[in-house]
Amino acid sequence: MTMLSELGDVIDLPGGNLNFIVPFDDLLLIPYLKGNQGAKGQPNNGLLCALKRDHKTISNLAAPAPVYTDSKLAPLGSDSKILTFPHGILLDDEKSIYVAQWNSGKTYPIKLERVKA
Repeated sequence: MTMLSELGDVIDLPGGNLNFIVPFDDLLLIPYLKGNQGAKGQPNNGLLCALKRDHKTISNLAAPAPVYTDSKLAPLGSDSKILTFPHGILLDDEKSIYVAQWNSGKTYPIKLERVKA
């Protein structure tokens, strides 16, 4: 699937249903509502993808690390049940990320706190 960035650039992010883009410091955060495009035997749960502003995926939360072959991103997919259809993201002043989920068994939003190095 592809998505338009906030600058109108096309970003190729294969492997699932993308929701929207949230600018976060020098990154872009993109929640995948579900991953693995319905692959049999794989969870259909969501993930949160972090990209640099050059659109290179650097991290996936609730999913394996991104893999590039010949500068092309391999399809992304969840490998856990941590995120269930992440449907909304909120950032607070401390740069924590709150992830609201849809159809998740009435769970509360998940708070991801920023680790300070």
